[in-house]
Parts: sequence; structure tokens; C-alpha cells
Amino acid sequence: MYRIIHDLEGATIKKLIQDVKLGKNIQNIRIQKSMSQADVVVKLQLLGSHLSLGHYAHIEQDRNNINISDLIYLQRIFEVDFSEFFKDLIP
Repeated sequence: MYRIIHDLEGATIKKLIQDVKLGKNIQNIRIQKSMSQADVVVKLQLLGSHLSLGHYAHIEQDRNNINISDLIYLQRIFEVDFSEFFKDLIP
């Protein structure tokens, strides 16, 4: 499921409504790829994401949800299958 919201410029953004926590898997993948959170955020921003370092850190801590577009960008950055983000998750 997702929720549609609009940013300050009026762009439509789809947000995942998470009933399972993805943050730990995202963090584990990042660590396996020997990347810092700052490295990931720079790459995300180069791809067009508006995530800040603080917001990304909150995603890894499961304090914030992730935009679908950012999850797609992370898949490209980490060069992993989408199933890796959902590995061992139980709803």
C-alpha cells in the first residue's frame, strides 16, 4: 500500500505505508557495500532524491518511512535485487 502526498512544489510523491520495518535491512546492505550514510545520501541526491542525511538516518532507524522512488534509487546504488530489502521480514 502507498499514500499519495504532495511536496511544497506540488509534485506528487508516493509513500510506502510500511507495516514491516525495512530500515535494518537497508542499513545491513549499506554496511555490506562499505558505504557510509553520507555516501549513500550523496548518490541519492545525484539521482534526484531530496533526502537529507538526517532523514536517511531516520529511515535506517525505522523512524521515517521511505519514498518508493528512494527505494528504487537505493536498489540502483546498492546493485541488489529488491528482495534484499524485504529479506527475513514478517508482517
